[in-house]
Amino acid sequence: MLGLISVSRRALFLLKKRREHGSNMRSREARHQIAPELTPQILATLSDVFRENISGQGSENADANSTRKLAEKGHAGAQTHLGHMYYFGHGVPKNYAEARKWCLKAASFDVAEAQSKLGRIYANGYGVRQDFSKAAAWFEKAADQGSRADQCALGILYAYGAGVAKDDARAAAWFERAARQGDVYAQYALGVLQDYGAGASPGLCQGGSMGSEKCG
Repeated sequence: MLGLISVSRRALFLLKKRREHGSNMRSREARHQIAPELTPQILATLSDVFRENISGQGSENADANSTRKLAEKGHAGAQTHLGHMYYFGHGVPKNYAEARKWCLKAASFDVAEAQSKLGRIYANGYGVRQDFSKAAAWFEKAADQGSRADQCALGILYAYGAGVAKDDARAAAWFERAARQGDVYAQYALGVLQDYGAGASPGLCQGGSMGSEKCG
């Protein structure tokens, strides 16, 4: 579980840097690009939001083999799980191309977890050309199904204009949806956006559904 202090610091740092680079980012807005120096921090924040700990590679095992057999028969759950295994290198050697292949199959069944993984693959450029626009499209599919991590990820992309037109109101709206489900980063991000006068709902952080204390 992310610590409140580390999450709040990350939120404050990112939005402070966004303000510092505001004029540079506005000049890039039409192309939905961001200041290059912000990319590593944005990706680190996405990793925090999704609580990723990518580690370890292994050999094929019985679980991978049985999962693959089901996946090849079109079982969406098995396809999602196999994509997850290749993404993290759990039970199989890490392979982002295979992860993308199986997640695409599962995503065709509208599986939010697979859609989310595809968003992260494109955001990070894992085995593909980095593309925040494609990442945003996949995050939105999962977010619309209620995934709070993907809702938060969209808030980050809209706040920085990464792959989408920069839009504080939309960023706040996505953060608010995630915050109402208890996402800690989203709660702090809303507080910071309020401090910058963006379109967060004051009632959410002040006496709203998350309690009586101000989020920021």
